[in-house]
Amino acid sequence: MIKKGKKLLSIVMSSIMVLSAFAEGDYTQKVYADENDKVKTYYSSVKQYVYDEKNNKGFYMTPDEEGKYPLLFLFHGSGYGTIGINKHYLNGYLCGETDENGTYLVERNLTKNKIICYMNKWISLGYANPYTIVLPEIDKVADPDYGVEDYRRYLMNDNGFSNLYAKINNKEVEYADSIDYTKDYSVSGYSMGGSSALYLGSKYKEIITNVGAGSPSTQYYLEDGGGWIGKESNVTFTEKEGAHLFMGYGLDESKDFENNTNRYLSAFENNKGDNPNSFKVYGKYHGKHDWPTFGRELFNFLYYLKYNELPSEEVIEQACSDADIEAFAPKEKTNDEEKKEENKVEKKDKSNINSSSNSANTTKKVEAKIEIKKGLVFTDKKTSAVYKITKVNKRKEEILGGEVTLVKTTNKKVTNLKISERIKFDGIGFNVVKVGNKAYKNCKKLKKLIIGKNIRIIGKNAFKGCKKLKRVEFRGDLIKKIGKNAFAGLNKKVKFSASIRIYEKYFNLIKKSNKKKKKKTFSI
Repeated sequence: MIKKGKKLLSIVMSSIMVLSAFAEGDYTQKVYADENDKVKTYYSSVKQYVYDEKNNKGFYMTPDEEGKYPLLFLFHGSGYGTIGINKHYLNGYLCGETDENGTYLVERNLTKNKIICYMNKWISLGYANPYTIVLPEIDKVADPDYGVEDYRRYLMNDNGFSNLYAKINNKEVEYADSIDYTKDYSVSGYSMGGSSALYLGSKYKEIITNVGAGSPSTQYYLEDGGGWIGKESNVTFTEKEGAHLFMGYGLDESKDFENNTNRYLSAFENNKGDNPNSFKVYGKYHGKHDWPTFGRELFNFLYYLKYNELPSEEVIEQACSDADIEAFAPKEKTNDEEKKEENKVEKKDKSNINSSSNSANTTKKVEAKIEIKKGLVFTDKKTSAVYKITKVNKRKEEILGGEVTLVKTTNKKVTNLKISERIKFDGIGFNVVKVGNKAYKNCKKLKKLIIGKNIRIIGKNAFKGCKKLKRVEFRGDLIKKIGKNAFAGLNKKVKFSASIRIYEKYFNLIKKSNKKKKKKTFSI
């Protein structure tokens, strides 16, 4: 019998993401790419600008490599006040990471920078281009939460966005040397920031060519002629060919966000005229009104800017998974670590000198380097399992990671098992996305099973015959297929637990996989 388990994911996030509450100045960290993960870091710092303490301040980030880059404005939404700014944008909170009970780790280390992590990942994997990014902070006036009036004031008053826009065009900003002024500007945002992006795309359509609105709120346009933009006839965007217009919303959000998207889309189409451009809309995100959904919306927009098409669902999940995100975070070395590395270099130099002087009498033992490619099978002692590489992610000739299938266990006597989210081979991280056929069949001592959040497929007979298995916990929401008899022959008291949001889906997949087909009989 399968019973509903407790809800694993317990936190309810606010309506956005954003910046702030840092002391004035730079938020900078030295970057050292992990030699094992082989990740190139494109961004390593976020810096604050203050042109007007009340009306014109925020943050900006430029690529580490000197050059001219297209300009991207990125707007936050209205939730959580200053706490939300840190939580959703600048600081860690790598959403999706849970403790052993499946609860989000909210109060955590705040040294990792979310927007840096994801931009580094997406650019490294070839999914997005680098930008000079400006992140305005909407001023909070009467209370700690950002309200509609705060956004309206920033967007429409002369000392708000128009002042920032003028300073950028006059090259009076610190990051002017990093802006490619020959390229049109892009703007994106989420929730209230999504409506802000639409408003600026309409008001500055001669220069803002690309507009990405994630889960836009109701403020941009109301059917009765209200809202920030006013009449329906004002709902217009650039007519330059090659523009990129995007809106998105989540399936698990309030219906308002889907309705807002459709209302804005309808108004644009009604007075589109000869405009050659159209909005691309994506509304299949399985997420609520918080970061996982916002992150996918931003990724869709950036991917669309680079490839002129929206990514597949598989690409979205791979790019937006936080399982490997820490590999793309800025890393700061301590003085002790730097000294250790200096000592290693000195020892290596001495070793080279000694080996050169003795080369006439010494035969060197050379180890053959393993070629990492699709189809390669390897054993991991730590997890007592055999894996097969099914996908390799490369940037030029550099291998950045990929995906593997867990083929089988090497320990039939395992009692407590956690299917890893990610495994390393030769220093390179791979997401574990599938449990193979018969992988843990007849592991008769297995009592507890946790299935990692990157698993998408569970093969047939994968856990068949695990007679003592009483608890199965699903950490992720990506599973699309469970093979025949994958969970057949378990303990009669077995309990399955998963997030409330996807429990029914998993329940049906398991039930279907264990369903016995009736044999057809024929009479003559």
